[in-house]
Amino acid sequence: MAQALHSHNFRDDRPRQRLKPRDTLVRAATVELLRRDFGRGEVETAEAVLQRTYSGCMATDAYLKKTASTPAMTTVATWAAELVATSVLDFMATEMPASAFAQLSARALTVTLQPGTGSIKVPSRQSPLTLAGAWVGEGNAKPVASTLLSSVTVTPFKLAAISLFSEEMLLSTAIEQLVRQALARDLTGLLDTSLLDSVAVSAIRPAGLFNGVTPITASAATPATAAATADLKALAAAVRTGHPDARVAFIMNPAQSLSLGFAQPQLPADVITSGYMPVNSVAAVDADAIAMLVGQPQFKLSRDAAVHAETVPLALGTGTQGSGVLAVPLSSMYQTDTVAIRSVLRTGWAKTRSGAAQIINTVIW
Repeated sequence: MAQALHSHNFRDDRPRQRLKPRDTLVRAATVELLRRDFGRGEVETAEAVLQRTYSGCMATDAYLKKTASTPAMTTVATWAAELVATSVLDFMATEMPASAFAQLSARALTVTLQPGTGSIKVPSRQSPLTLAGAWVGEGNAKPVASTLLSSVTVTPFKLAAISLFSEEMLLSTAIEQLVRQALARDLTGLLDTSLLDSVAVSAIRPAGLFNGVTPITASAATPATAAATADLKALAAAVRTGHPDARVAFIMNPAQSLSLGFAQPQLPADVITSGYMPVNSVAAVDADAIAMLVGQPQFKLSRDAAVHAETVPLALGTGTQGSGVLAVPLSSMYQTDTVAIRSVLRTGWAKTRSGAAQIINTVIW
C-alpha cells in the first residue's frame, strides 16, 4: 500500500511556457487532488505537493495562500487578490465551451469577493436616466442638478460540486487535463445554467437574469434574416428603454449565433454565445447594468467520504431510528478506492435596474 501511495509522483515535465492565469486555478485543484495519505491521519501538505509537482510554482503558491487567507493577514502579496479573480475568469472564458458568466463578466461591472465579506453594495443611477447639464451663454448661470443614485446589494452564494477520480487516474500523466475538464464541466456549466434561467432568488442561489421578465413575441417575418433583424432590434429597444446609452450585448445558443453569422456576417452586434442558453431563445442585456461578483474557488480532498452520487443529492439517511431510509446510490470513497475533490465557489450577480435584461423565446432563425 505504501508503495502505491508514493507512486503518485506526477510531475509537469513539459517544455517551459508562459503560465496563463487559468493554469493557476487548475494547478491549485490538482495540488489538492494529489496530496498523499500517509496513514495515521497524516496527509501531505499542499506546499510539498506543489514543490514536487510544479517545482514550487510561485503563481500557484500565491493562489493557494490567497484562497486560504483572511483580510487580517498581511503576509500575502497584494497581487494575489487580482491573480485569483483573473484566474477564475480566464479559466471560464477559455475552456470549451466558453462560459457565458465569464463573457458577461468581461463586459459588466465585476467585483472581487474577499474572504469574510458578506455582501457588496453596487451604486447605480436611478432609472429612467435623467441627464444633467445644459448649454449656457457667456456670463449666464449654469444649471445645477442633483444626480439621484440607487444601489443594489450583490450577495455571494455558494456553488459546490464534488468530482470523483479513481486512484489509478491519479497515476496518469494527464491528471492535470482531467482536472481541467472536470472543473470546466462542474463549475462553468452550473454557473451558466443558473445565470441564464428565470428562477427567482432564494436563500441558496441568485435570481436568473430573466427572472421577472415578460418575453417578447418572436418575429414571424420572412425570410429568416428579416426575422433575425426584427428580433434583435426589439431586444435592443427594450433594454434601452429609459437608457438610450445602454451597452447592449446579445446572448444566444451557438445554433443561433451560427445562423446570425452566416446570414448577416456584417451585423455590428456584441454577441455572447453559450450552449446553456436554450436553443431558439435569444436575449439582450445592458452590460452596464449587470454587477458580477467573483469569489475564490476552494478545493478539498477526501479519500474516506461517503457520497450520494446524484446531481440532486439527498441526506445520506432520513427518518427515525430503526425505520430510516438511505439515499441510493451511495458511494464509499474508501471501499471503491476513489478520491473525491470538492470545489466551492462563492459568487453571485445582480441587475442594477429592472429592465436590464430581455428575452425572446422560439425564434425562427
